[in-house]
Amino acid sequence: MILFYLIQAVRQSGNRNKIGIMDENKYLLTKMMAKRAKQLFAGAKPLIKTKSKKPVAITLEEVKEGKIFLKEPNN
Repeated sequence: MILFYLIQAVRQSGNRNKIGIMDENKYLLTKMMAKRAKQLFAGAKPLIKTKSKKPVAITLEEVKEGKIFLKEPNN
């Protein structure tokens, strides 16, 4: 359910071109977000200014603001 709201928020924010294949594949989005949350938990710096201390919440904000996204692989 969170993924649905996240994708809707990204569409409305004007970063639609940055969501790429996330719009079509929520499983890739989930995998990418889990990897980023693990990076934050391990000590990586957030790509945005936020008051949140929770890695998953920070990751959601980063995706919403278009700071992290999936790109289609080059064939």
